[in-house]
Amino acid sequence: MCEIFSGIGTRTGQLYTSDVTDSHNDLFDIYNLREQQCTPVEFLLGTDPTDVSTYTFRFDAERPAWADDEWVERIKAEWTRRIEKMIVRDKRKILAGGCWILGDGAVVGQTISVRLVVMQGTSQVGGMWGTSQVGVMQGTSQAGVMWGTSRVGEMRDSSQVGVMWGTSRVGEMRDSSQVGVMQGTSQVGVMWGTSRVGEMRDSSQVGVMWDTSQVGVMFENARAPRRLEAPKQVDPATGEAK
Repeated sequence: MCEIFSGIGTRTGQLYTSDVTDSHNDLFDIYNLREQQCTPVEFLLGTDPTDVSTYTFRFDAERPAWADDEWVERIKAEWTRRIEKMIVRDKRKILAGGCWILGDGAVVGQTISVRLVVMQGTSQVGGMWGTSQVGVMQGTSQAGVMWGTSRVGEMRDSSQVGVMWGTSRVGEMRDSSQVGVMQGTSQVGVMWGTSRVGEMRDSSQVGVMWDTSQVGVMFENARAPRRLEAPKQVDPATGEAK
């Protein structure tokens, strides 16, 4: 999962997207577009994911001659309209299905099979169920409990997950991000900086640990690797390690 929205734009100015995939190949097949005049396009998140005016539009293939500036503005306007509906800044009891962006101050009691592109600032989710996914957690954003096959792509800054159950997974933990308890077969791929896991139980795993990242207590078959030193940077002028 990455910080990008993918779509297919047709010559007539229609935009085809999906809440569950950003694969252009999948979109072509889902909407049966391969025989039509259309082009793959992308909308990249900007410096503020809750401000769509900071996003960047680009073509993912050679720009067709028929895709003039007026066509581009039409596609951008439609994409902006859709993304603005995804942004949550207030309190919600439940988000069920769909694609969402949690802005600073958003508080969600529970998510069920949703895709959270970004959790920003002090946004919070009480519980994540089903196949819920978070692309990036930033700032002091928090997820209380992750169940089932819920997944976080990347945790940054001082973001936190309270408890991970089942086959829940965190791809990367950076900075001072934290996971309280890992249960079942939950996994963390890579830990960087001063990131920390409090307890690992059952068959939970951490793939790679760098820098001063920590695992507090390991029970039963929980597994963490030996710590690795972060690779040294080399000064290209002198060839010496920094």
